[in-house]
Amino acid sequence: MKLKSLTQEFLHMVVDNGLKYDFIKFVSIFMVLVRGDNVFKMFYETVV
Repeated sequence: MKLKSLTQEFLHMVVDNGLKYDFIKFVSIFMVLVRGDNVFKMFYETVV
């Protein structure tokens, strides 16, 4: 399996189901846990 195409398909599925912002929230929380608050702020500013 190609990981990249699988990831793209997953992202399309998420967006199609209207869960785009829930996914962004999940990624933001994950990044806070892994990298800390500064990365979250950068990511949040990029998205919003």
